[in-house]
Amino acid sequence: MATPLETKPVKLAPIPRGRPYRVKDGDDWLSVARAHGINVQYLISYNFDTLNTREVNWYLRHRVGCVVPSPKGWNWRFSSSANPGIIMIPPDDGQLVLKINSFTYSIATMSWIDPRSGLPEHDAGSPGELVDRKLILGSSGYRFANFLEATIESTDTSSKAIRLLHRVAYEKDTGLYRSPSFLGFPSYPYPIKLEEPQYIDEGVVFRQTVGARTQSAELAAGVAPPPIGLVAGKILQKVMNFPPIWTELKLTLRYDGTYEGELVAHSLYPSCSYYERSPLICLNLGPKPEACEAYERKYEYDGLPNFDRWFEQDKGWGAKSGYMPADGNPWGVTAPDSDVLFGQQPPDPNEEVRRPRQYPPETWRPPSR
Repeated sequence: MATPLETKPVKLAPIPRGRPYRVKDGDDWLSVARAHGINVQYLISYNFDTLNTREVNWYLRHRVGCVVPSPKGWNWRFSSSANPGIIMIPPDDGQLVLKINSFTYSIATMSWIDPRSGLPEHDAGSPGELVDRKLILGSSGYRFANFLEATIESTDTSSKAIRLLHRVAYEKDTGLYRSPSFLGFPSYPYPIKLEEPQYIDEGVVFRQTVGARTQSAELAAGVAPPPIGLVAGKILQKVMNFPPIWTELKLTLRYDGTYEGELVAHSLYPSCSYYERSPLICLNLGPKPEACEAYERKYEYDGLPNFDRWFEQDKGWGAKSGYMPADGNPWGVTAPDSDVLFGQQPPDPNEEVRRPRQYPPETWRPPSR
């Protein structure tokens, strides 16, 4: 299991006054804050004078004595085995502390055709362990990319569990990015499923599903003169009648500044790589070195073993069934009639999605217990 990343603060925070609390199995920052009627970020910053994840991890291990990593290895978690296992609960002195917070995070998938497939159109292979944001949004080097970026802004109070949300939004770069298909023709994009944010006690959940399918056969028929185009198009359509390829992403932004990304589901084929924004410093070297925004690969799926199921057995058509990988597709698209030529390009699905999508923040209510 991965060890949480730590950074020792330049100047150590003094141990605050307050009421000692002994952490135990099942505790986390949010549950302890709720139990004492205080804001979770206020509780963390009161103890360590920082909200930097790596610095908080350092304090958790060296000051609280936490030794159990979280399931994904990103943070140290509270447990009964922590020694001394003490955090401080702020005294209730009647002062109200307001804190304005803004958190933006992003995750992505890049779907690619393995060069081992033997298909006439393929990619170079896996995009790699670390990729630049510009590569994800560049519409090249892959079949398509699913990019999800969201923001929550709020004002929190320290002495009461009250939160006022100002902004809940999908950011403008959220959407579908495609490379040209076989013969250089654009793929056929399906409507982007951008779900309305879901409010939970810990934060806000955002979801996006994107996908496309090659239509090179259909478009080739429109370029070549008749009857060659008609015949060639129908032949190609029978040989290359590929089902949709797609991915579904879920991003949870928590009010304490943490987040959780998830690749919820994806098609049987092709291969895909799942990325989350990395805290690592990124620099593009060249004649004009510039800072970049790195994304770190968290998961990779090899679609080659399922190619026959997806294509030869027609399991990529019809209603979605399963998750990772899933038969069918989210739009329930069935195999086109081989006697009908398609190829009309639909409107760009990003036209609406790339505009900021803001939602009226939900009226605050006490957390359910």
